[in-house]
Amino acid sequence: MSEIPREAYKTDMSDAQWDLIRPLLPPPKKIKGRKRHILTDVMGFVIAVVITSAYIDDGNAAPLVLEKISQEQYERLELIWADSKYHNHKLHAWLEQHRPGWRIEVVSKPKDAPPGFVVLPRRWVVERTFARMGRNRRLSKDYERTNSSSEATVWIANISLLMHRLAPKNTQKFNYRA
Repeated sequence: MSEIPREAYKTDMSDAQWDLIRPLLPPPKKIKGRKRHILTDVMGFVIAVVITSAYIDDGNAAPLVLEKISQEQYERLELIWADSKYHNHKLHAWLEQHRPGWRIEVVSKPKDAPPGFVVLPRRWVVERTFARMGRNRRLSKDYERTNSSSEATVWIANISLLMHRLAPKNTQKFNYRA
C-alpha cells in the first residue's frame, strides 16, 4: 500500500508559542552523543565549556557558553572569532542584549580559495585545542555518563595541559661520566 505524501501545514503561531511547544516536540535529528562547545583564548586555553546533546546546533548553544563568563571577569574581551555555524541572527541579538560591547566575527573560507581543506585564520586555535583534548584517553571517546562529568574531564585535561606548559618535561638526557 503506497502512502499519500503529507502536506506541511502553515501555522500562525508566534515565536513565544513555539518556544513553549518546542521542548515537547521530538528532537529534529536523531544523533546520539554529545558536543563539546568551548571558548578559548588566543593561545588555545579553555575559558568556558558546555556539553550538550549532539543534535543541538552550535549557534543555539553559543549563548550557553557565553553565559559562563561575565564582562567583569574578562574586561578586555571585545571580539570572539567563530566558524560559520555561529553566523546566527539570534546569537547576535543575544549578544547585543546580554553582552553589549562583545561582537562575533565569523571566520569563513575565502571565496577565491581552492576546493578542499583550507587553514582558516584563528580557527586553527580552537581546532588545536580539540586535537589536544582528543589525545586525552578519557576524551578520545564519550566514556562519561553525565554532561557534568564530561565537562569536568575537559577541565582536567586542560589543567594538565597548563601544567605541562608551566613545567615542561626535562628533555636533557643524563649521561654518566666514567
